[in-house]
Amino acid sequence: MALSYQINVIDLSHSHLSPTLLSNLSVKEIPIPIPGPTSVVVRIRAAALNFRDLLCLADSPLYPVRTPPGLVPLDMHNILGSGVVNGTLSQYVVVEDPWLIRAPKNLSFEESAALPGAAGTAMNVLESISIGGNTTVVTQGTGGVSCAVIQYAAALGARVIATSSTDEKLQVAKKLGASELINYKTIPDWADEVLRLTGGKGADLVCDVGGSGTLEQSVKALKQGGTACLVGFLTQPKPVDVLMGLITQAKILKGIAVFSRAMLARIVDLTEEHDLHPYLGKVFEWEEAPEAFELLRKQDTVGKIVIRV
Repeated sequence: MALSYQINVIDLSHSHLSPTLLSNLSVKEIPIPIPGPTSVVVRIRAAALNFRDLLCLADSPLYPVRTPPGLVPLDMHNILGSGVVNGTLSQYVVVEDPWLIRAPKNLSFEESAALPGAAGTAMNVLESISIGGNTTVVTQGTGGVSCAVIQYAAALGARVIATSSTDEKLQVAKKLGASELINYKTIPDWADEVLRLTGGKGADLVCDVGGSGTLEQSVKALKQGGTACLVGFLTQPKPVDVLMGLITQAKILKGIAVFSRAMLARIVDLTEEHDLHPYLGKVFEWEEAPEAFELLRKQDTVGKIVIRV
């Protein structure tokens, strides 16, 4: 037998902000799964959280897929599906052969767990344009994806302008490879600062993790023909108007939903070549999983939150 965390919705508020949200999470004893002819059983050693895991835990209407009873959290949305596919917060999972990929030799179990959701998504962002020495990339905040974009963009030779809410977090971004730093609390119109730093030209690429609350600034920060990749929706939904900037300056919005196996394979190669390590905000033990979700809810952690399994 094996242990697995499961979601069963008891808190009917369906809000990730509810004080009783964690009542939806429990540990169950289950049989060790049996693989089919084209799959394997994987012994999970660590699992990393994403913001959408919090929404799945709440069965939140902010997420487009409902949470079925008994869902294993920390979904493998970037690889196998979203919301209805059992995740990795379990001692054993079954994975189809084509979705297995070798972990980087230079990473621990905890670092490897943080790699797919953050770095895989980051590579999808970075492959939206041709990244090189003359490329300027702007990141928002210091969550897992933003930290990964900084690391891999810098490894590919890009100039990285990082924004975050505190000077302390920005120093982490600098250590990861950012060359210029903007505190968006003290400079709320941070797009103007991006334009100043680029001599009025604007950025080639912006990784937007805030959603509607940051979209206008992201589009404003772009150069003519630049691309803003929409990765997250951490801010409250609200109407935004970016139409004229898109039309008159040929700016591009691209939604980022998943990543390919080829993208993740490229991440593995770059991770080993440049000895890159995902930035881990905090690592929890198995029995501390509820505390990990509580920390995720605060949305104040630099890097990834990981649970040992």
